[in-house]
Amino acid sequence: MPIDYAEPTQEQWPQKGRGGFMRNYNGQAVISHPDGGKRTLIYEGASSLLEFANPYTGDPIHGDRGTHVHTLCDLADRGEPLPAEFIAAGQAIGISEELQNYIYARWIVFRKAHGLTAIAIEATVVNDAWLVASNIDRVDVHHGSVVVGDVKTSANPIRLGYQVQLAAYVHSVPYDVDSGQRGEWDQQPDVDTAFIYWFPIAKAINAARADWPDWTLIAVDLADGHTIGQRLADIKAAKVDKDAFVTTPTPSNDGEQIAAPTNPPPVVEQRAGGATHGSEAPPATLEQLRERVRSEFSDADRQALTAYFDANNTDRTDAAQVAEAIDAVLGFHDVTTEPVERPQAQPADRPTPKVIDEGVDLDAATVDAAGKRYLGLPDDTLSWVSVSGARVRLNPDSGGKATERRMELLRGLCALAEAGYDSDDMARAVIAHIIGDEAWAQLPVAQLVADLTLTEARRFAAMCDALAGRADVALHYELDGRAVLSPSAIAA
Repeated sequence: MPIDYAEPTQEQWPQKGRGGFMRNYNGQAVISHPDGGKRTLIYEGASSLLEFANPYTGDPIHGDRGTHVHTLCDLADRGEPLPAEFIAAGQAIGISEELQNYIYARWIVFRKAHGLTAIAIEATVVNDAWLVASNIDRVDVHHGSVVVGDVKTSANPIRLGYQVQLAAYVHSVPYDVDSGQRGEWDQQPDVDTAFIYWFPIAKAINAARADWPDWTLIAVDLADGHTIGQRLADIKAAKVDKDAFVTTPTPSNDGEQIAAPTNPPPVVEQRAGGATHGSEAPPATLEQLRERVRSEFSDADRQALTAYFDANNTDRTDAAQVAEAIDAVLGFHDVTTEPVERPQAQPADRPTPKVIDEGVDLDAATVDAAGKRYLGLPDDTLSWVSVSGARVRLNPDSGGKATERRMELLRGLCALAEAGYDSDDMARAVIAHIIGDEAWAQLPVAQLVADLTLTEARRFAAMCDALAGRADVALHYELDGRAVLSPSAIAA
């Protein structure tokens, strides 16, 4: 049985802070040990993976506004009106009553348009592998799949830190703050893709009524989040190796008194980032720091450094801040100048992707026509195609590849959507007819679609085109819950 997902009271659990933190008096949470017993562990919020070396120093009003919008969304999803005192609190931080009502109403429309149904609101969870505890904004059902959703109100929703935060969430389990018991999800959330629900609150506050933004759904591929998050979790959990420090005592001088020098030499401390601290030695220049990163850092180190920069708004033109970031990522002050080989962390459960024949390359006109067909879909079906085809992007301008295989896959998804067959069950049923029972493995539809070979992609598109031309296509459900195409649909 899953635990009760009711939001805990402040007495049960400290208030939610920025970036998923669950705060007590020092920003941490006391969590029961996963092995049971009376032992406890100290967990931090998911964003602590990026903030462990440097606390947030931005204007607190941004966090206050974000928290206010989160609560507003909670009230909307629970069907509760906005209390007068809540509206007044929003006005005190610059959000007018009219804007609050607008956000509330558009949130409801947004979720209906994208087929989102909440099964957990502010669910308290723990990730024992990364030692983090948080409240997940939403666990939603989206066209038959369960996805983690996170409300964001920042000016820029495209951040590596968000990938890491969501990666921590999808591998978390429900946690009962009263009993200290871990629960299970009725259906495991998608571990490869999560959603950001974005509303740029500062832009809305500073815009005229006619120019207010609307809610936007952003599907986030979590591959980089898994890799960098594990790397940062390893850094944070690293322990000092006492054997690396060899103590050599000073030999006795048999009582001889030695006078201290009149002008002692400056004490210089060499830091991992290359910066020096002393009365005469100057700090390292930006070019020296950059050269060290280029010559000595592994790919994983560079990725972790970039993540730290993004999370802490590091000024990349400030040598002192860059040196501090380098120290934080390495996790210690390294006095050697020799390159250090550090193996790149690899997620244990993510196999090396297979090489797939993409077929012929497509010309720009073909890609443009496919894009117009895709963008011409209604919002609700467009959302389904966007998520189901998230791993087979076609447009090179958005990181995709203009190839025959990808075109066939997206053409098939668009055909299903245009015919009103935009459901994960329908897509799985079609794929199962092509590859067999593997279509019902614990994989999201986006992964199943992306794994189809060139020949399978051609069959997928042809079958979807045939189904789209019929109005009587039906799914039959087996006793184990699997959906299969009706015999008449297969015959078509």
